[in-house]
Amino acid sequence: MADRVVVYAYVAGDLVHVGQRRALQQAKNLGDYLIVGVITDGGIEAYKRRPVIPFCERLEMIQHLDCVDLAVKQESLDPVPNLIKYQPDIVAHGDDWENDFPGAEYMRSIGKKALRTKYYDGQSTTKIIEGIKQRIIQGTL
Repeated sequence: MADRVVVYAYVAGDLVHVGQRRALQQAKNLGDYLIVGVITDGGIEAYKRRPVIPFCERLEMIQHLDCVDLAVKQESLDPVPNLIKYQPDIVAHGDDWENDFPGAEYMRSIGKKALRTKYYDGQSTTKIIEGIKQRIIQGTL
């Protein structure tokens, strides 16, 4: 299918929750084929806390979401090496970033699109971790 629109999105994918699922579904809705870069453990640790779930398990979980056509390894927060490799028509990321998200400038520089998906702030990995901590402190876990 040469005319298909390929979308690339990327995630940490740690403690997969409905917000991540919704963002990836929105990315899929932008085209015909969704490739999702799953950031490696080292890539995540370079900009935030160590992931709870190891990379190989996060990759498998993301690959099995119904909206994902292909899950691939992304070495860092910067998706440009994968954008060069997979040559998508669109890169998508949540609108929670104030400025351009990684990969957006590169895509525009080659005449392709960088689009934002609606960020779901009702859930996050950080909120899940904090909720678990509170329940432990309260003795309700």
